[in-house]
Amino acid sequence: MTVDVALIGCGPTGATLANLLGRRGHRVAVVEQSAEICDKPRAITADQEVMRVFQECGLADAIEPMTSPHPGTDFVGIDDQVIQRFYPAPGPKQLGWEPNWMFVQPELEAVLRRGAARFEQVQALLRHRYLGHAQDADGVTLQLQRLVDGAAVPLRARYVVACDGGRSAVRRAVGATIEDLAFDEWWIVVDARLRRPTALPPRCAQYCRPSRPGTYIVGPGDLRRWEIKLLPGETPADFEDESAIRRVLASFVDVDALELWRSAVYRFHALVLDRWRDGRVFLAGDAAHQMPPFLGQGLCAGIRDA
Repeated sequence: MTVDVALIGCGPTGATLANLLGRRGHRVAVVEQSAEICDKPRAITADQEVMRVFQECGLADAIEPMTSPHPGTDFVGIDDQVIQRFYPAPGPKQLGWEPNWMFVQPELEAVLRRGAARFEQVQALLRHRYLGHAQDADGVTLQLQRLVDGAAVPLRARYVVACDGGRSAVRRAVGATIEDLAFDEWWIVVDARLRRPTALPPRCAQYCRPSRPGTYIVGPGDLRRWEIKLLPGETPADFEDESAIRRVLASFVDVDALELWRSAVYRFHALVLDRWRDGRVFLAGDAAHQMPPFLGQGLCAGIRDA
């Protein structure tokens, strides 16, 4: 198979780039290990620049009804007093869309993948693993493995864009150096559905408590998220069972009013690569840079890369 561009990874960055290239008539192969979209929410907020990109993809009208406007954020002090308020940018909407908006990532990714499937020249190679590549003056030869039977699948592309996330295999192959920007913390992320009314802030909240810093995020519909910092002496292993998660979450909300969707312990990083290009191979999204989630710009940065 010979294509103009091979994309490694079909998360939001790769799927967006597949749409943009497909609309321009380019032949594209999207290589993705998983057969299905990850069913867990991860990114939860994006901005008007991202929606403008989705508009260029022809998908904004399908995505916008699934979103809700960002309500703004209150920073709450040690005695539960509001010490700072942040509001969304006032109107008029400079780019025609909400300045910041909330979404459910599996729903967003489904629209992006359906969008890419509109184009005959865009082919999804699901359940295929990238193994390596070799470049010459005219293009890149990739070595892929079809996971259903282990067969080798050769692929030739004029260019390659690695959108394969924070553990990027392509990044390792090109040997790019990671610069650590000296932010490294462990946080619990809990997504839950509201199952009955309970006392919660009307807006997002950043709890500036030395005893237990945390973040509360108002998602679309009944989706709510808490991000809770691990304290000195705590380890990710301390929160492997749901009872430990519920115990720490109880300092923020009545947990009996919630149905937990997922919980995970993440290592929040601030990293950037020294180079995002190696000849005909490019890196994009988390493969090229990672940031803490506090301003909700991780996914946005990947879409801007695309």
